Amino acid sequence: MPLEHGQAVGHQPPPWEAWCSKAAFPTAQPEPPRSAQPPHLQRGEVPRQLLDDGLQRAGLGSRVADEAEVEEQGVAAVLLVLDAHRAADQLLLHGGAAGGQEPVPSAGAAGLFSWHPLLMALAVSLLMTEALLAFSPEASPLRGLSRKAKARAHWVLQALAVLCAALGLGLVAYNKHLHGTGHLRTWHGRIGLLTVLYFAVQSLGGLPLLYPKLAGSWPPGKLRLYHATAGLVGYLLGCASLTLGMCSLWFTTAARGAAWYLAVLCPVLTSLVVMNQVSNAYLYRKRSQH
Repeated sequence: MPLEHGQAVGHQPPPWEAWCSKAAFPTAQPEPPRSAQPPHLQRGEVPRQLLDDGLQRAGLGSRVADEAEVEEQGVAAVLLVLDAHRAADQLLLHGGAAGGQEPVPSAGAAGLFSWHPLLMALAVSLLMTEALLAFSPEASPLRGLSRKAKARAHWVLQALAVLCAALGLGLVAYNKHLHGTGHLRTWHGRIGLLTVLYFAVQSLGGLPLLYPKLAGSWPPGKLRLYHATAGLVGYLLGCASLTLGMCSLWFTTAARGAAWYLAVLCPVLTSLVVMNQVSNAYLYRKRSQH
């Protein structure tokens, strides 16, 4: 190759010299922001296991012996693994979820979140069940009271149930807000919100029965029938919401095997008991009158 004017022989470095310089002083790779790095990377430490995982992701494995090759091909894979670790942290600690599943709450959020299932179970399985069974001649502790006293006790229990359900809904919504999690992404959340709103409207619908002056020209018999039927629908919605909550990732992690089946059996049995009570007290009696 002819030399140009003014160019000395041997001025261009041999190819192996450039390769050695690259191996000894590799080109610096841009680092992710320090705020996004785990604590051990902020101290300048890379765990060996994490580095090996990155090399395996890059397809290098244990065949890499050259530091330049590690720098060029392994760093990108290590960063991929770090991104996966951060994504897992977001999933477990900050409420991220995939596939429509509710996330597992973190240890810090468990104290706040744990009030949600407690209040919802108290509202539906205890207070609302006792409110609907208040008029039962066999299964109610209030069977010795007059019908007017039973009606007042029924309304008080229903009001307490709505209060507990609204508080439980507010706590889980606030917990999701704290961790930046989306709302109403599962059927449990959607039916749960619908159930709480239905409970509130249904409780207001019982006021004309408690105070007959509010009923106007409506016959009391029809009002009782409509209120009992609508109340049964609302109770079944509440039991369905509880059952869907037991299918969530949080509950299936906490209760497994026979404990899970026993928990699911509770709202199923109570719904059957309440259906039998309402049907015998109102629906079947109404049919026999025609």
